[in-house]
Amino acid sequence: MHGIAERTEGDLMKSDLKYKDGAIISIKQQAAAKSNPWFKAVAKAKKKLGVKKGGDFDKFLLKGKLLAEARKIHQKM
Repeated sequence: MHGIAERTEGDLMKSDLKYKDGAIISIKQQAAAKSNPWFKAVAKAKKKLGVKKGGDFDKFLLKGKLLAEARKIHQKM
């Protein structure tokens, strides 16, 4: 956010926003996403399968291993 505007169209101030991975996101929205059980299950599945960022992710996702593992973990939660 730059310029002279004090608030965004959604009535958020600069202190309510965060710049991450090339996008401006709401801090509240990010906190809600972190507490989502599905995202936690996918993160655990990625760790268990040893998936790193980049090409490995596509390999596991296309073969369905990551999705299957995430579903198992999510059902146990």
